[in-house]
Amino acid sequence: MFKKILIMSLLFFLLGACAQEVEEPEPEPIEEPTPEPEINVFNGSVTDDQTYQAVAVMIGNTSHARPQSGLSMADVVYEISVETMTITRYMAIFEGEFPEKVGPIRSIRLPFVTMLDEWDVGIAHFGGASKGEGDAMSALEAMYVPIRYDGVLNINTDYFWRDDTRIAPHNAYMNLSEASEDLPDMWPREHFNFVDEYTYVGEDATEIDINYTPSIRNGYEYDSSINRYVKSLNDEECIDEYNDEPVIVTNIVVQHADHKMVEEAQYVLVNFFYAGDAEYFIGGKHIKGKWVKDFRGDTTHFLDLEGNPMPFLNGNTWIHIVHDEVEIEYE
Repeated sequence: MFKKILIMSLLFFLLGACAQEVEEPEPEPIEEPTPEPEINVFNGSVTDDQTYQAVAVMIGNTSHARPQSGLSMADVVYEISVETMTITRYMAIFEGEFPEKVGPIRSIRLPFVTMLDEWDVGIAHFGGASKGEGDAMSALEAMYVPIRYDGVLNINTDYFWRDDTRIAPHNAYMNLSEASEDLPDMWPREHFNFVDEYTYVGEDATEIDINYTPSIRNGYEYDSSINRYVKSLNDEECIDEYNDEPVIVTNIVVQHADHKMVEEAQYVLVNFFYAGDAEYFIGGKHIKGKWVKDFRGDTTHFLDLEGNPMPFLNGNTWIHIVHDEVEIEYE
């Protein structure tokens, strides 16, 4: 009898122990943090990776060069005076969108070589100044350039042609779309602090004039429906000859720097070191700031008056590098 009671007790004990067993809860899945999207360093758009194919193109801006082809599709455009302070030229950087006709392509000058050195992208040009203090070609050949197209030295010239409807030397053009197939991967440096949206505090600036000379009068009119500026030149709207589209600009920068003329040709040199005043026209506002470039090889940093990186809206940027005689007005 005692054995039966002992067996029954053990049985009840084992059954109770089994009843108390509880399945272990499955561990909560660990949520991986969402990676920050990669931002295109040229225009602020979201991109898959940080390798690029990009090329800067030297484009003329005399009366015989207008209207130009391809400017509406450029991500970044620099305007700088060249000879005698009475002529300006553009360096337009294209990444991602490559027109089949860009130009007219002109020669390179030393200030543009300095700006090109900040980007580590390709360059397309027709020769350049090669003597004395204004020697741009020696500086260009001494620096790293991922790929080069030079119509004078016959470097990768398969994509150039002359337009018979224009007079030389304002008739050299390039098929950048075909040339882009040869572009190597590039890793350009960041220049702009891009944002999706921003509330700018400053004076209203819906009409802007940046006048290098009486015959080079840049105008911008703010279109609030697109939060962008429509560009004009000498009171006529800038229409891209390539696609018949107006040139529309998101961010306008006026970079003040010391200029001087050298050599018999009166080549213009610009001092890009070490700091200076900057003005920004973005979102219908005028904002004062400054630029800083601490050493050769450094990028130009665009800052507000407090020294913080200036927010740029996602989109294209035009940078007008100006001397003291350039007239700037806005309202």
